[in-house]
Amino acid sequence: MTTPREELNWFRVGGCVRDTLLGKDPSDIDIVVIGHSPEDMIEAGFNKHVGESFPVFLHPESKEEWALGRTEVSTGERHKDVDIEKFGENVALEEDLSRRDLTINAMAEDPETGEIIDPFDGKKDIENKVLRHVSTESFSADPLRVLRLAMFAARLDEFTVHPDTIELARDASDKLATLDNMRVYRNLLKMLRKAEEPRRYFDVLDKVNGLSELFPEIARLKDVPAGP
Repeated sequence: MTTPREELNWFRVGGCVRDTLLGKDPSDIDIVVIGHSPEDMIEAGFNKHVGESFPVFLHPESKEEWALGRTEVSTGERHKDVDIEKFGENVALEEDLSRRDLTINAMAEDPETGEIIDPFDGKKDIENKVLRHVSTESFSADPLRVLRLAMFAARLDEFTVHPDTIELARDASDKLATLDNMRVYRNLLKMLRKAEEPRRYFDVLDKVNGLSELFPEIARLKDVPAGP
């Protein structure tokens, strides 16, 4: 008897691939299913799904979230101003990876062969310790990606941010005011839990002109001498 894993064309993607290449234990396993429809997922035993704009299915045994491949299109300046362009059997793996923020998060692993699918040179950027955007258009369109860039700079303190990515983040920083305060708060807490060097989070935001917008109290402390 086949299991749902055997019936579907699926890949590990994102952070779990990145962390494995960094020699770290992945905290989350993200899975994308390529070349299948929602009906295929139901037939394979995924009898529950969540998500309004696109379906994310729950594995019947492990309860892992399995997402169908998708592409997105920006419809405005806010983080939530994104529509699903297409999802399901007509989306190629590279298309799904292309919507991600940084190249180190845009890799996939074939579960059968262990092959790393890396269309945007994320593995090379890990070797060179560089944080670099995947797509100019998608990075600029979503202000949350500026926060994620700052968070990964704090989590990976030996990595530098590519100059082109800094420029993109600077261009997108005027949209930071559109982010929900709770979204900013959750990103900050996640950074503090996982950061190797939290100071770099605020340094990157300052470099891209976003610190005074999001954390004005901290921005006012710049160049203020500390007491003995």
